[in-house]
Amino acid sequence: MSIFTGSETVRNSGSRRIAGALLLIASASPAATREEPQPQGLAFEVKCTPAVQREPITARVYVLLGPDGSTAEPRRGPDWFHPNPFFARDVRDWKPGEPLRIDARADGFPRGLTELKPGRYAIQAVVRLNRDTHRIGDGAGNAFGPVVRAKLDPKAVCTIALTVDQVVPPRRFPETDRIKLVELPSPKLSAFHHRPIQHRAAVILPAAMPRSGHPGKWPVLYII
Repeated sequence: MSIFTGSETVRNSGSRRIAGALLLIASASPAATREEPQPQGLAFEVKCTPAVQREPITARVYVLLGPDGSTAEPRRGPDWFHPNPFFARDVRDWKPGEPLRIDARADGFPRGLTELKPGRYAIQAVVRLNRDTHRIGDGAGNAFGPVVRAKLDPKAVCTIALTVDQVVPPRRFPETDRIKLVELPSPKLSAFHHRPIQHRAAVILPAAMPRSGHPGKWPVLYII
């Protein structure tokens, strides 16, 4: 499967959906927002509590939707093969407790908010505070809030209130006698991003010294 950007074309519809979602997730760096007249219609109002972060936030904020009858939280997605709608915008210096409006001006996948199919949805807000994880809603350090269930109609003038009040805890690495965590600094990535970047890897040691082979040499399998 080949995905092209710019003047080239996407080879098939499945690639087009995935490429569009990736572009929405991996947005450009947040820019200062100049408020324009608010469009009428469906909108989400997100508030972040001081429990998440007391300082102003510069990040990407998401509103993820899921089936109303599902027990899974929308933040656990998106399912790349059958993605549910989600919307996002970049913010700079967003203060805790300050309402943030996500409406028809926000980026949307697979389409904008005005083209959302009417119906009942599970709705959840996520703030991507950790730039080093590819996981949006359950990546360590990112923030999220409770699921809200509501009937959505893009033609109706309605604002859904959402709260972000929790932070995903760091993933615990369960070291054992044979499983070890290795962390190595990356000089090139650190220089590029102007902040410390580390590589992390799990090393699984053999249960016993192999009977054959050269002394001091072990069989190795690399999984990336």
